[in-house]
Amino acid sequence: VGEPQVVLRGGTVHTARVHGSRAAGGMLVPPDEGPWRLGLSSAGTFENLQLEPVPNADAPLEPGQVRVAVRAAAANFRDIMVTLGMFTHDALLLGEGAGEVVEVGPGVTEFAVGDSVFGFFPDGNGTRVAGDVRLLLPMSADWSYAEAAAVSAVFMTAYYAFVHLADVQPGQRVLIHAGTGGVGMAAVQLARHLGLEVFATASKG
Repeated sequence: VGEPQVVLRGGTVHTARVHGSRAAGGMLVPPDEGPWRLGLSSAGTFENLQLEPVPNADAPLEPGQVRVAVRAAAANFRDIMVTLGMFTHDALLLGEGAGEVVEVGPGVTEFAVGDSVFGFFPDGNGTRVAGDVRLLLPMSADWSYAEAAAVSAVFMTAYYAFVHLADVQPGQRVLIHAGTGGVGMAAVQLARHLGLEVFATASKG
């Protein structure tokens, strides 16, 4: 067919082309009412992304929970795998983000209404979601919501590897593969902060 790469789907041959974002169907439109989140009609392709209502968005908070008005959410490689159906189990998109606490549940003393927080939302992210206080941290005053949303998974991975698994000490050497990826860049920054001598690999393309 004169193409270096083709994909066969449902009996139709597809070739790679660059078009404007969602050129065929226009922009994603959120639901008319209530909080919404990014979801999938079915896994397998980015064309199945959709904006959908957050289920039980206003359900009473349980002990140890806060309700967060999300201002920024982070997408990483895990979300690509979920979208393309490469996970073996159901998973929700955008599990990390940052926002403002708008309600606190019973027994919560870590945060108050109005606090800016960031961290993980295992039950999925949306414009308004419930979060477990054990998975959230207060935002630094000089961070934007976008900056805070982007640090959780990559820096937690690097910190866990260096501090909890390897128990690294200043002056030691570390080899970081894929040093230009999200986790790789976080690992390089953290390694330098910890006083390590860094060696990193990266692909040509």
